[in-house]
Amino acid sequence: MKTFRLVILSALLLAGTLGAQPVVTAVLDGAALTNNIAQGSVFVVKGTNLSNSGYVEAPAPAYPTLLSGVSISLTPASGGNALPMLMSYNYNFIGNTTVVAAAQINQLRAIIPSTVATGSYNLRVTSPFGTSAPFAVTVVQRKPGIVSSTGDGQGIAQATLQGQAILQRTSAQGKIGDFDTRPAHPSDVVTLWMTGLGPDTAADSGTGTLGDQTTAGQIRVVLNGIDIIPSYAGRSFGYPGLDQVNFTLPADVPLKCENTVQVRAAGTLSNSLTIATSAASATSCPTTGTGGGSGACPARANSGAGNPEPSQAEINEWIATGQECAGAFSVSRTISYTADYTKAGNPVTIARSDTSAAQFTKITGSDLGAYLKNTSPPPGYSIPAPGVCNIFGLNTVNPYPNILNTYLDGGDPLTVRGPNGSKALPRSTNSVGNIGYNATTGAGVPGNWMDPGPYTFTGPGSAAIGSFSVNTIVPTEFVVTNATALSTNAVNRASGLTVTWTGGDASTLVFITGSSYVTTSAGTTGASFQCYENNTAGRFTVPVSVLQQVPASAPFITSGVSITFPGSIGVSSITKTVRGYATGTDYFTFASSYNYSFNPLYQ
Repeated sequence: MKTFRLVILSALLLAGTLGAQPVVTAVLDGAALTNNIAQGSVFVVKGTNLSNSGYVEAPAPAYPTLLSGVSISLTPASGGNALPMLMSYNYNFIGNTTVVAAAQINQLRAIIPSTVATGSYNLRVTSPFGTSAPFAVTVVQRKPGIVSSTGDGQGIAQATLQGQAILQRTSAQGKIGDFDTRPAHPSDVVTLWMTGLGPDTAADSGTGTLGDQTTAGQIRVVLNGIDIIPSYAGRSFGYPGLDQVNFTLPADVPLKCENTVQVRAAGTLSNSLTIATSAASATSCPTTGTGGGSGACPARANSGAGNPEPSQAEINEWIATGQECAGAFSVSRTISYTADYTKAGNPVTIARSDTSAAQFTKITGSDLGAYLKNTSPPPGYSIPAPGVCNIFGLNTVNPYPNILNTYLDGGDPLTVRGPNGSKALPRSTNSVGNIGYNATTGAGVPGNWMDPGPYTFTGPGSAAIGSFSVNTIVPTEFVVTNATALSTNAVNRASGLTVTWTGGDASTLVFITGSSYVTTSAGTTGASFQCYENNTAGRFTVPVSVLQQVPASAPFITSGVSITFPGSIGVSSITKTVRGYATGTDYFTFASSYNYSFNPLYQ
């Protein structure tokens, strides 16, 4: 396994350009290849003239702080001593082709000691060519990244099976070098190779480890959107910075070439990769998954009508038949605070509206089982415990790529009646034939439309859906009490973001979201977060560790004009209930929501 681990740690090569002296162009985690690095993790530095030509690798586990005249240091942005990093390799290669003149690949790989505190730093590289200018870097506690088979953080996960050196691929049983390859089978023990699970001071020297971090790091494997508790998650003994996560595939795992897999640590999600699965008797993974349905929705009643959520027996039935047919109804109030950054003082405009909507959907596809097993109601939405935040990168992959939605006709028009009268919801069809119902039903202020009280959706039905009447109660208005501050103040990523509120449904969760993206000539980078808190808490502070994983707003120069794109904040209180059925559906959901949006700058 030592040779295999070294293969994993040698997988990453990034392109750069020639320069006169050391220039750092990027500092990325050593697996997903994205900004920010975690304590005790592997990271890479990309640039030019970072080292002499050729490849030099330090033997594990005694990584030095100086490798062939090259060192990397981090200095706190607030001032202090330079902290040396543990050098793993130097790589500098110049190749000529008939297509381009010369391409230089110059990259360093290192491990950040677990004792380096979280926060903002300036990174410098010292090489035989001199010392580079400082490059801003953020250190976080945990930021999981799974190594991919191609070393670019995308595609197929680098994984082994049953603790043996068997690389997991989509191919039939075969060889990659000295290693056998095959897809995974149900109930196999899979090991994901990665970095960023968090600090482990005993592992930095390669002579020990603090052991399993599953509980301390709240670590979960997310397979096709479903959480799995690993049997081990922590440092791989003898290799500083290299983590492994061992978990058992469910016996009913979908059999397909592209099961999505991520690892979540302390609310932060890794890059999304794939692992292949097949039946034990098969020689390769199937190009299409098991399951799937066809035909009309069932003309039957839902035995769980009126229950707060579908029963497990009903979910099992939908999986067995390969389809789920549902109706969704909603009334929403949205209040948007939009700052105009092109004008002095950044004046804020407030827009309000109430909307009502409905849709009827038949869901099929090979990912239906994973989609329905995730959570309920409604199926398909994974919501963690209150007080937890998730982080999503720019290229977060849909965990259910093999889902087909067919939108059905519920008749025309539908009607929604509330305490302030009735509104019609006319049927509309988009350019690809999807049917939906949506209308602005109020001005977004109390006394105009969406007031607390009973609401009823009714429809005449159609050949696909029977006539129906759905009743529910909208709770007291949810109000963000510090909305003015959120709309006028920049988000200080070093001090946390606090949201306070009153009202709403005491039994529900409050959703707090945010995002920030930065565009440069090299492309767009950024991330978003989702946090959850009990409504009864009345307040929530997005942690600094979360905010530091989204970038500060920065100007982008285009055609001589400087443009700074603001970020976003969203706060929502959503009350969901299941309230019956109609012929042609398995169940109905009703959601009432109060939503606030802001467009602050992130600093």
